[in-house]
Amino acid sequence: MTMFMEYGFTEARKDFTSVIDRVQHLLPVVIQPRKKSEEPTFLFKQAVVHQLLSEYKFQCTLVDEEEGSYAYWLDPLDIYGYGETKEDAINSLIDDLLLYCKEYTQNPERYISAPNRKHHLPYVFKVMCCNDPKEVKQMLIPDAS
Repeated sequence: MTMFMEYGFTEARKDFTSVIDRVQHLLPVVIQPRKKSEEPTFLFKQAVVHQLLSEYKFQCTLVDEEEGSYAYWLDPLDIYGYGETKEDAINSLIDDLLLYCKEYTQNPERYISAPNRKHHLPYVFKVMCCNDPKEVKQMLIPDAS
C-alpha cells in the first residue's frame, strides 16, 4: 500500500485518460501489477523526474594531454571522451555517454546487478531525459556554447 493514488491494472487501462490527466497535474500514480510476480508501476510527469534527479550532478573534468590533445572525464560514470580539440573531446564524451546509456537501458538486469554499475541508474535516467546531444552537452558543461 502506498500513499499515492492507486489503480488496478484493468482499471488504469479502462480509464487511461484519467490516469494521464492526473499525472499531467504533477500527481504520481501507482498501477498495481497484473501478476504476483510483478511490482507496482509508478507514473510520473517528466518535470517530476527532473526534480527527483536534480541532486545528481555530473563532474566533467577537462584534461590537457601531453601530445596536445584533450580528454573529458565524466564522474561518477568513469566515461571519457578524447579528441584533438576540446570540441572533439566533448563530442566524443557525449557519443560514448549516449551509447553507454543505451546499453544500460537495453540490459538493465546486467547493469543494475553489477556492484560497480548499479549506482549509475539515476545518472542514466538523467541523460535519457535529455532531448538531444546538445542538451546533454549543456547539462555536462553548463557554460558551453
